[in-house]
Amino acid sequence: MNASLETLWLLGMIIASAASLIAVIIQDLTALAVSVSLLFTLTYLFRSSRMKEEGQEKEARFFKESAFFSSSVFSLPPPTR
Repeated sequence: MNASLETLWLLGMIIASAASLIAVIIQDLTALAVSVSLLFTLTYLFRSSRMKEEGQEKEARFFKESAFFSSSVFSLPPPTR
C-alpha cells in the first residue's frame, strides 16, 4: 500500500474519531453510534487490506466481513423519538 493511500485511511479514521468525540461532548447518542460504526468500518477495512498484502487471506476475509457488518449498522436509520 502506498503512503498516500495510508494517509487517506488515517485521515478518515481521525475524522471519524473526532466526530465521535464531538458527539460525546454534545451528548448525542445517535451521532455517537453512527460515528463509532463508521470508525469501526474504516478500521476493519484498513486491517483487511493490510492483512491481504501480507498474505493472510483468511484473516483478511474475517475483517472484511466485520467491516460489512459494521457498515450495515452504519447505514441503518436512526430511531425516531
